[in-house]
Amino acid sequence: MKHPIQKLYKDSNDIHRFVENPIVRYLLDAGPFDMNDLAIRFHGDEHREDAEQFAQLIGYSLGGFSELSYVSDEAYKAAYKAAFGEKEEVSEKTGGAMPCAFCGGTKTEEVMNDSLRSLECLNCHAQGPYVEDVLECPIEAWNSRYKEICT
Repeated sequence: MKHPIQKLYKDSNDIHRFVENPIVRYLLDAGPFDMNDLAIRFHGDEHREDAEQFAQLIGYSLGGFSELSYVSDEAYKAAYKAAFGEKEEVSEKTGGAMPCAFCGGTKTEEVMNDSLRSLECLNCHAQGPYVEDVLECPIEAWNSRYKEICT
C-alpha cells in the first residue's frame, strides 16, 4: 500500500469512521470540486490508492469505505484490523456467526425477503449475502463474507 491507514474512531452512532483531516475536509467542502468532479478527473488504477487515502481523509465510515469500487481488499483488511485488531473468530464448528465485517458486532438475527434468507447485524444493520436454497445456511454465507474481507 502506498499510503498508511488513517486512525479510526467510533462516532456517536457506534459507527467506525476514519479520523478526518480538517484541511482536506475544508478543501472538499469549500472548493470548486465535489466528489463527482474528483472521480471523473482521477479515475483509473493509477489513482486508486490516492482515492482510497482521500476517502479516509474526509472521514468515511469503515462500512462505506468497504463499498467504494476503488478500495482494494488489502486496504479494507488493513482498515478493519486497525479498527478491531485481531479478534478471536467464532468457530464455524459451533454453528455461530463470526463478528460483523463492518462494525465487529457479534449479535445477528436471520432476516427473510420473500424466499431469500440472510443474517443482519443487530448493531449496524449490515446484512450478509442472501441465500435462496433451503439447504444453504445464511450463517455459512455470512461467515464466508467475513473470511473474504477479514482474513
